[in-house]
Amino acid sequence: MKFLLLIIFIEIILCFNSSAQVPEATSGFGNPLTGAFSNNGGYTFLEGAYYSGNLVYHPGEDWNQPTLNGGCSTGCSIDRCLDVNATANGKVVFSNTSVWGGIVIQHNYQNQTWYSQYGHIINSNVTVGQNVTKGQKIAEIGNTGTDCAHLHFEIRESDHPNPTNGSYFTYGNSGIGNYNNVVNWYEDPDIFIASHPAYSNSNVNCTFSVNSNHSLDHWKFWKNPSVPADFYSVTLDITNLPGGSFWSLYILNPNDSIISDVRLGRSETHYSFTFSANENDPNYPNAFGYRFRLTPNGFQNTTWALSDQFYISSLPTLTINISPPGTIYIGMPATLNWFTSGGIPGVPNGGWTGNIRFQWYNGNNALNNLDSVPVSLGTYQFIVPNNVPGSPGVGFKIGAANAVVGTSIPGGYVSDFTDPFSIQLFSGVSSNTDVLPESFALKQNYPNPFNPETKIEFNIPEKVPVNLTVFDMNGREIKELINMELRAGIYTYSFNGSEIPSGTYIYRLSAGKFTEERRMILIK
Repeated sequence: MKFLLLIIFIEIILCFNSSAQVPEATSGFGNPLTGAFSNNGGYTFLEGAYYSGNLVYHPGEDWNQPTLNGGCSTGCSIDRCLDVNATANGKVVFSNTSVWGGIVIQHNYQNQTWYSQYGHIINSNVTVGQNVTKGQKIAEIGNTGTDCAHLHFEIRESDHPNPTNGSYFTYGNSGIGNYNNVVNWYEDPDIFIASHPAYSNSNVNCTFSVNSNHSLDHWKFWKNPSVPADFYSVTLDITNLPGGSFWSLYILNPNDSIISDVRLGRSETHYSFTFSANENDPNYPNAFGYRFRLTPNGFQNTTWALSDQFYISSLPTLTINISPPGTIYIGMPATLNWFTSGGIPGVPNGGWTGNIRFQWYNGNNALNNLDSVPVSLGTYQFIVPNNVPGSPGVGFKIGAANAVVGTSIPGGYVSDFTDPFSIQLFSGVSSNTDVLPESFALKQNYPNPFNPETKIEFNIPEKVPVNLTVFDMNGREIKELINMELRAGIYTYSFNGSEIPSGTYIYRLSAGKFTEERRMILIK
């Protein structure tokens, strides 16, 4: 029954948001009880908080006096034990005269509204709407015959009078008792009030940074276990923190709803901690718009500071392949193509920015580096070098991974390999891809006539599949010289006719939609 009445008078507070005609608490706050209850400026803690599911039935603190009239062992008279006094000037906004009733008084103090609550009282002496002064008797506490006399007392800020969300402060004897959002217990109400000014008017600032002072603006936290849980270090630098105040930190989802607390009840102005989100946690979908919120401790909906928005996401995955497949030729072009999947929805490359780096491998043995280019390109063409260890040969592949620096992903955490291929010699072709021709062209071979070698030059202004083939005068194919994709450049093929008889031959170039042919004469 007493729990129900506590809930009733606590909920009544919600109806009193106006501070109109409420006397100023000009002389501050004092103790609600006198005599033995205030010995040494402290009080004996009796009870903690009762819980039922997520509902807190009994926040605040109960005080009793074991030595008063024998204390709980013999009790005091059933109708009167000790006077209860108003802790400050104010206006009564709730009063219940039943045995386990309660009184709520609204106060104006330092331009802020406060509520003092008095529970487990008997013989209420005040009515709703009545103004009271500090030290004025408002009720009594006594022994009901089943419980020894005690007072349930607490002070609340006006912004958060509802106990079900845990947003309140209370005070009592230092070092005793605990409740999940209460950090310090105060021996005197004025100490509590002075330590908790009007938070909504505070000028608290906070600079949020991560991993070596990088700004959180658009930062990407990649989930563990892909990235170790202790990889990211977040630092808070807080200024203008009211003296004696404590702060809490929460993480908000993209809808600005609290996901969970990150830290509770801290007082440091420079503070670092590791932060991570687990791959399997449904509270962290891959998205942009997460933020940290710094609040006064216990007031999770009162914002002191907000971080910039940032991403939380699973890592994207990488797929890479090489063209031509199976065999690439020293001195000839080859092309790497890649794409990403997963990661942050709707963001290019799943949120991967910066470079992708390539390295030669033979089997599982890492060889020399190939290059590093922006991941956004999606393709990279290169001339196969002659310095790959072990080439020409078989069993080669190219590994691709995000770069160590200049990337949004910790170095090497996203990677893939091409299928294995061989590196072979490809005689007869030289290229100059530093000069970009303006149009396709097939030049006349030189020398012409020739015996037995001649050079065939052609221009490719853009990357296209290219075929160069020699035919006899009857249209029969003699030899296919080139059949691969080439990037823009000027190419020269050295043709050797030692294995064919003297005569006139046709060489034809097909490159995309371009086709041209010319004649050459072999004289032995």
